[in-house]
Amino acid sequence: MMIDDNIYHQKVIGCWRGKAVGGTLGMISEGVCGENNLDFYRPVPDEPVPNDDLELQVLWGTVLAQAENPMVDRKFLAEAWLRHNFYPCDEYAIARRNLEWGISPPWSGRFGNFFTDGLGAAIRSELWACLAPGDPALAVRYAYEDACLDHAGDGLYAEIFFAALESAAFVDSDVATLIETGLNHIPPETRLAQAIRNTVSWSRELNDRQVVRTRILEHYHSDNFTDVVMNVPFVILALLFGNGDFGQTVCHAANCGYDTDCTAATAGAIFGIMYPDRIPEAWLEPIGDKIVLSEFLVGLDAPKTISEFTGLLCGLRKRLKATDRRKGPPPDMTAGTVYWQSGLIPWVDFRQDIHKTIGTGPIPTYGWVGKLPLPDLANEGVLSLKTKFYIRDVTRVRVMFNCDAWHRCFVDGIMRFGRECGIMMPASHRTAMGQFCDLELAPGKHELSVQILKQDEKSSHATFYFGIADVKTKLWISDVFRNPAAESYPVSLACPAEKEPVH
Repeated sequence: MMIDDNIYHQKVIGCWRGKAVGGTLGMISEGVCGENNLDFYRPVPDEPVPNDDLELQVLWGTVLAQAENPMVDRKFLAEAWLRHNFYPCDEYAIARRNLEWGISPPWSGRFGNFFTDGLGAAIRSELWACLAPGDPALAVRYAYEDACLDHAGDGLYAEIFFAALESAAFVDSDVATLIETGLNHIPPETRLAQAIRNTVSWSRELNDRQVVRTRILEHYHSDNFTDVVMNVPFVILALLFGNGDFGQTVCHAANCGYDTDCTAATAGAIFGIMYPDRIPEAWLEPIGDKIVLSEFLVGLDAPKTISEFTGLLCGLRKRLKATDRRKGPPPDMTAGTVYWQSGLIPWVDFRQDIHKTIGTGPIPTYGWVGKLPLPDLANEGVLSLKTKFYIRDVTRVRVMFNCDAWHRCFVDGIMRFGRECGIMMPASHRTAMGQFCDLELAPGKHELSVQILKQDEKSSHATFYFGIADVKTKLWISDVFRNPAAESYPVSLACPAEKEPVH
C-alpha cells in the first residue's frame, strides 16, 4: 500500500520515540511481579536507558543498511548476531550457544531452549513493520526470519503477531481491527492467540483494567516473567484501556508488572505509529533524541539518534528484499550432545553418605537438557549422573544445574550446591540460589556429578537443564562438554517438524 513519504517518516519516528519512552518508563520495575502505580517516569531521567528492545532493532537496521544487497534472511541475521550481539540473557545466550555449535535457524531457536516463549523476539517486531508499512504479510515474512534465530512456538508467533499489527497501524488506527490483523497471521489454536482473544473479550465484558489483569494472571501466569502468553495480553490491555492517551497507554502496560520495560515499550511504539503527534513533549523532553547502546553490542557503527535511525530506515525500506526461504534438513546436533555415566546409589548407602554407585551405562542428553525416570527410593535408590567437562582458558566459571527434583551437585568430588526442587529458570544471569556455584577452576578436565532423589510417588521423572558459563560475561561456554568419549556412542536426535506461520 502506498503511503505518503512525509506521513511515513512521522510514523516511523513516532514508533521509536514511543518505544524509547516506554522502555525507559518500564525499566525501573522490570521483573517486579506485583502491580505498579506509575503515572510518569520514576525517577525522571536525563537520557534514555540502554534497552535490548530498541538496540537489537538498531543492530538489524544497521547491518542491513550496510549490506550491498540487503535481504532479510535468517543466515545473514545469524552471522550478524554472532559478530555483534553478546547479550547473556535467556534465549539470546542459548541462541548464541546453538549458533556456535553450528545449529542454524530455525533449529537454533528451539534446540535445548527453555525460553522459546520469552519476549526477546516480540520486542524486535517494530523494525519489520517500519520496513513493510501497510503490508502485514511482508512484515510477517521479515519477522519470521528474525524470530526463528532464538524462539519457537508462541515466542516466535508473538513477533509475527506484533509485526502484522504494527504494519497495519501505518494505515489504520482502530485497535480492534489491528488486533484482528495480527491474529490472522498466527495459528488460532495456540495459547498466545487464545490469550489475546480472551483479553479482548474480558476487556469488553468487565470494563475494568485491574480485573482484566487479574483474569490474565489466573489463566496465563508463568514463573518466567518474560513469558509472551502472559505479557502480550498486558500490551493488548494497555491499548484497549488507553483511550487514545499516550501516558495512560504506556503506564497501563507498565503497571501490569512482570516484563514492564518490554510491554510499555511495545505499547508506546504501537501508539507512536498510530498517533505520532499525540506523544506529549513532557514525555519526550527528559530522554531527548539520543540512542544509548549497552556494552553487549560490539563492533557496530550505529546511528546515534532516533532521527538518524529513522532516516536510515527510510532509505533501507526501498532497497530491502525478503529471502526466498526454503526448508533444509535438520543440522548435525552432535555438538550439543552430552554423555553421562548413570547409575544408582542404594538408599541406605546414600543416607550414610557412602556413595557406591551401581553403574547402568551411558545416557545422552541433547542441548544440555535431560529428562530421566526417577528410581523408587526404597527398592532402587538414588539416581546418580556423572560427566566430564573441559576448561580451555576461562578459569572463573559458573556451574549450573537446574532441576525440578531434589538434587545435589558435585564438582571434582566436592559438593557445591543443591536444593529441594522449585521453579525452573535455567539462565546463567538469573539462576536462583541452590542451582549454581561460581568456581575458580584450572584449565583442563573436570568432573560434574549429580544425585537426584524422587520426591514422592507422583514424581516419576526429573527434568534438568545444565551448563557452564563464564562468570564475567555470563555467556555459556559452548565447547565445555566436548568429550572425546562421546564419539564412541551413536547419536540419533529426532527434531520436531518446523511449523510455519499462517500467512
